[in-house]
Amino acid sequence: MRQDGLRRGGERCFVRKIVPIDELDDVPLPPPLPLICFCSAPGCRRRARPGGRHCPACHSAAVRRWRDEHRREIAARRRAAATLRDDEARARDSARAKLGMALRRRILERGCCRICGDAEVIGLIAEPARWREVVWICREHRQAELDRRHEDAERRAAEAKQATWYEERARVVAAIDLLPPDEQARLHALAALGPRGMRLSPGAPLYVMNLVRLFKAGL
Repeated sequence: MRQDGLRRGGERCFVRKIVPIDELDDVPLPPPLPLICFCSAPGCRRRARPGGRHCPACHSAAVRRWRDEHRREIAARRRAAATLRDDEARARDSARAKLGMALRRRILERGCCRICGDAEVIGLIAEPARWREVVWICREHRQAELDRRHEDAERRAAEAKQATWYEERARVVAAIDLLPPDEQARLHALAALGPRGMRLSPGAPLYVMNLVRLFKAGL
């Protein structure tokens, strides 16, 4: 940048010229153009799949050729994996096979996604024994449906555990009422002992838990 010398008080000083600010300096640069990759198969000029070297058609053809060439190895691996399955895995595989056969024979028809209504769906089977009660869901909402089912299963398990505890508590309390008075007094006195010498009231949850535990332990 050019500087001009001026005389000031017998001394030479330099004054920097102010350059006008260009308004285009603050304009952001346009984003870079996307890189377009074409299929690397000979004679094909279609666009390649994202992250792949071939277009969808050439990729599917290559996968079919590879499976035809290695069909014996694939069958051997499938037989080896089938021997390691448990009864639950066999039931799930059987349910999926029955569903696929029903779709091919037009016994069942594919529905739409229960969340968004998309036609590209997959089937989710909740119970293998009731494979006809399939839920159709798209791949985008598949994980959300699985999370919802997991939460429902945990909630049902917690409710069943709580119901079992209520039944056991009622059975124990009814059995304690049939004991002699001195035995009842001894159990209630032991159940009232809380942690660090605390005295629990008869209506406290820990008091009831101690009472059930003592009765089941035969104390």
